[in-house]
Amino acid sequence: VTQDMVVGIDFSALPGQSFSGMVTEISPTIDGNTSTYPIRVRITDPSNDIKAGMAASVTFDFGTETQTGESLVVPAKSVGEDANGRFVFLISPSGEDLGTVNKQYITIGGLTSEGFEVVNGLTSGQKIATAGLQTLLEGQQVRLN
Repeated sequence: VTQDMVVGIDFSALPGQSFSGMVTEISPTIDGNTSTYPIRVRITDPSNDIKAGMAASVTFDFGTETQTGESLVVPAKSVGEDANGRFVFLISPSGEDLGTVNKQYITIGGLTSEGFEVVNGLTSGQKIATAGLQTLLEGQQVRLN
């Protein structure tokens, strides 16, 4: 969250209406009771429908850009872990609508709303298993959907 960040604001008492806002203050210290950093948001397109004391939901858009500008993200449910590290099951096509799975160890970065960022071990365009991770075995043949 940064100063002057644009946010979306919705009031449960005003269904179907959305408003824009801007972060005006960010507390430099954590609130001991809630373990959060309080902020203030100013509504940039106010309405007379908004009344004092109304509860609001504020939506922050952090985007998907990382420090490098691009990253490969895989669903969190497709990443497993064993004694050797984190892995995904890479699918190699082996016929029409069939593939063979092989364990591919990866290095992950941060967790995003879409899943884990992959730092090393995969390249864009490779197919991975996203279901049945607990039942897959090295070299097993699977049907592609």
